[in-house]
Amino acid sequence: MAIHSIAGEWRGHYEYYGAADRGCGFNAFFRENSGRIEGTIVDDFQPGKAQLTGSFMFPSVLFTKVYVNPGEYIEIEEQSNQTFMYFSDSSNPVEYEGAMTEDGKTMSGKWSINSDLGLTEGTWTAYRILEEEKKQEEKVSIVKEEQIGENHF
Repeated sequence: MAIHSIAGEWRGHYEYYGAADRGCGFNAFFRENSGRIEGTIVDDFQPGKAQLTGSFMFPSVLFTKVYVNPGEYIEIEEQSNQTFMYFSDSSNPVEYEGAMTEDGKTMSGKWSINSDLGLTEGTWTAYRILEEEKKQEEKVSIVKEEQIGENHF
């Protein structure tokens, strides 16, 4: 039987129920100690960085995400030549629950926010960023920087 750990770097995405076009990518870093987890999540867009605390007992993962700089903001989205504006409030904690696959490379589950406006929920997935992927991403980044430098001359 394999020993599973959640510790390390992960890349993920969350979506809202009933709005498949709405969601956000994120990077997460988990530390683990005797089933307790903590770490950080950084969303690709507002509100950005959050702290997480929770538990992991394979395959189950449970954690709460609390934004570092909570507040109210407006999301602007362009769809089919129309502009939509959504009011968002990041002051409420986000509860995540999910499960890790047997190979330890992916996780998925549901998230929810319980606020004065009611319950907001959706789904999330994440995959482990492996050393090989980091090295490949660094190579691609270097090539892009070299190409940009060449175009400036």
